[in-house]
Amino acid sequence: MKKTIQLLAHAGLVTTQRGSQGGVRLKVPSDKITIFDVIVAVEGPIALNICLADDGLCPNIPNCQAHRILKGAQASLVEELKKETFADMIEMEKR
Repeated sequence: MKKTIQLLAHAGLVTTQRGSQGGVRLKVPSDKITIFDVIVAVEGPIALNICLADDGLCPNIPNCQAHRILKGAQASLVEELKKETFADMIEMEKR
């Protein structure tokens, strides 16, 4: 848990304060923090396959149908994760 909070703080999503009145607080409004932001802060860049990582090198990419399909799937996943915010999750929980 401590490492997760450190990662979120390093990403600028939360702030921490020591002491009896301390704790963890959102540094960014809940309607501005997406699920994508949290996943990337904790896990690193999203890559469904090694060839889709920022430094993923594969000589077969130009002719690889699997790469084409996975690239599209990853783009769709990222798009969906960027749509949902913490505020959305809180609102859904209230229903």
